[in-house]
Amino acid sequence: MSQEPPKVDLLTRGERFRKTLKRFAFRGTLFYMGYSILLLWWPKQRGFNYRLGIKGDNDVIVSAHRCGSYDGLENTAATAVHAITKSKPRFLHVDVRSTKDHVPILVHGDDLSRPCHQGRFTEEFNFKDLPKVVTQEIDIPFMANADGSPTMYKVKNLDSKKIESLEQLLKALNTTDDPENRTWLQIEFKGKDEEMIREAHRLLKEYKRANRTFWGHVDDEMSIKLKKIDYNMPRVASPGEVHTMFIKYWLFAYPYIAREVHYKAVWFPYVNESFKANLRQQYGSSKYKNVGDGDNWKYRLRLRLLEFMTMTSGPLFRHLHRCGILVMIGVPNSIEDYEDCLKKFNGTVDCIMTDRPGLAREFLEQRSSKLEKKTEVQPSSI
Repeated sequence: MSQEPPKVDLLTRGERFRKTLKRFAFRGTLFYMGYSILLLWWPKQRGFNYRLGIKGDNDVIVSAHRCGSYDGLENTAATAVHAITKSKPRFLHVDVRSTKDHVPILVHGDDLSRPCHQGRFTEEFNFKDLPKVVTQEIDIPFMANADGSPTMYKVKNLDSKKIESLEQLLKALNTTDDPENRTWLQIEFKGKDEEMIREAHRLLKEYKRANRTFWGHVDDEMSIKLKKIDYNMPRVASPGEVHTMFIKYWLFAYPYIAREVHYKAVWFPYVNESFKANLRQQYGSSKYKNVGDGDNWKYRLRLRLLEFMTMTSGPLFRHLHRCGILVMIGVPNSIEDYEDCLKKFNGTVDCIMTDRPGLAREFLEQRSSKLEKKTEVQPSSI
């Protein structure tokens, strides 16, 4: 019986090396992804959410967007005081821009067309020369009527007739009854005037508000400068940082660098019809047109990206929540919006930013009461 010749390994040294390299790369990738998922689910940090009273997964706080622009003229001290005394939000959100003489003022747009019916920019005026507020009604951008038109706030006689400064707001807050010091400021800077930001920081120190203020900037470069001005003040991530965070998350890299981030809160948009209308206008399409043919391609791309980010946000936002980084969602403005927002983000929301803080607080109190009753009933049914 003839014996079979021994098998000869015909692979060259280079082929064996490539085969081994592929095997190690595959196993290394599996280990990298698996360990990333473990870090995503079991972080070891705590942060500001615990200090703000968010001690359970169902605890949600309220931020009054533009001081609560449904109940009063946006970004004014009177509206802020009304919110604190009536609605009791945890945060007062304000937009801050600069004047020619670097005074921090409370205004949203870079021009004065909405409140003053003037197309000139805020930085063209010294503070004392700012025009009066002459509008009789002003739109609430993230609220729409049934026909799709924007909801308008009717300006009252008691509303401020002048663009106010950040210092005026701080003075009003210091004389407002807030015995537990529960209300924090959330400042959103706009524009690139670093001198104005340093002046705002000085005022926050002077009025003893720096330890109860989150600040952020819509520009990535300026947002990093906030960290350099005061490293200890909690910062809200800029939109660019949020996009980078999602890219790293999709690449399974975010948990590895999470300890290196320097922000304490992230803001993410709630996509409803009002948000779509504003986004459509931002990209040059007709504001109240339905999604479909004729929409700007940039708008459609941005909308699809936001929808995909929302769909995949669960594990990331849960990770941020457990790390103590606040997850803020804005700007829902109705009971239906609040319910949909909490359902869509599935227990990962720490803060709802809304123009109607009173309504949001009532909704959350009723929700909390229902959850407590449900918890009490469960043991007896076992």
